[in-house]
Amino acid sequence: MAKEDKLPHSFVRQHLKEDCYLYPHTPEKLAYFCLHLLHGYKVYKKTHTDEAGSLSYEDFARNVIGRHNLNFLSETEARRKTYFKDDNYLAKLIVNLVNSHANKSDVDHAFTFVNPFDDMRIDKLKEIINGYYQFIKDDQDTFLKQYSFRIIKVFISGLRLLSIANYNDSFIVWRSLLETVANFKIFLKSNVKAQNLYLTRKNDMKIIIGIKEASSEEKNTINEQTQNRNNRKNATWWEKQRFQWVNHLFGKKEELSMKNIFIKAGLINYYAHYQIASLFTHEYFLNENDFKTISLLDYLITLYWKTFELIRNDLIKLFNKSRDDLKKIASFESEMRKLISCTQEIFNEFSLGLN
Repeated sequence: MAKEDKLPHSFVRQHLKEDCYLYPHTPEKLAYFCLHLLHGYKVYKKTHTDEAGSLSYEDFARNVIGRHNLNFLSETEARRKTYFKDDNYLAKLIVNLVNSHANKSDVDHAFTFVNPFDDMRIDKLKEIINGYYQFIKDDQDTFLKQYSFRIIKVFISGLRLLSIANYNDSFIVWRSLLETVANFKIFLKSNVKAQNLYLTRKNDMKIIIGIKEASSEEKNTINEQTQNRNNRKNATWWEKQRFQWVNHLFGKKEELSMKNIFIKAGLINYYAHYQIASLFTHEYFLNENDFKTISLLDYLITLYWKTFELIRNDLIKLFNKSRDDLKKIASFESEMRKLISCTQEIFNEFSLGLN
């Protein structure tokens, strides 16, 4: 097939997922796709670079139609019946795809690897996280800013794994992400004391486990802790050691635990999801096939998005960003919220069933 020819109607019909009885695949609708896909591919060929990979005409078309299939679910009933009468509808999906590939040819982009068949939601999450990465990476003059950069880098790691369908490892990274966000929330809620205690504890733990040499003064303060480690204290003891920096926020009868840190951080609603992630991390009692109510992909995308929403306003305030600064990112965020709404009810149902 010549690349400059329109695709046959049968190609579009084969890849459209909308119910052909409720939403007939009329010649007008199929012609709409064929025309826009041809024009869109011509634009793509002019703008794409080898660094971002190269899509064949057919793969480009499959990608665009796939984005439509996902977007279709978030449209109103009236819109589902008439979208193909609006030239801007498909043109916008195509522009987003072309721009996404062009953006990732930039060596400074956080996601230079392009999966041509990325779920559209993952692709939008990448653009959102990259947007925050760009204005955070060069503004690192405080502990909180440095810690927020750590959060963004964990997001990047998790989304890279999600992009290549490595769902299990992406879930493990999300677990670490939630812990990091919980700490960040504690730092924001507490005064600078929590930050200083955290940094002190961080230094002490390096010495206790033997990867940093202690000064004579430091040795006097941590000898007992080192001895406890040598005596192989149990896991509960070690967990308490991890959380000593936040001890001042707990009452005498409150247990130092990750669950209670989630409570202090206002993240207790995520603890059940954290426990599920732990089953992947430690026991591997679960796998992708165990997810019936919601697919593991939908579940993870929702978790990553909701976790980002937890810190979005904090980042904007911390880095003093205006609405104009965030204008480009905001368009991706708006589209992402719309797409997430398609699976929100299923996610809520699944969450309610967790113990």
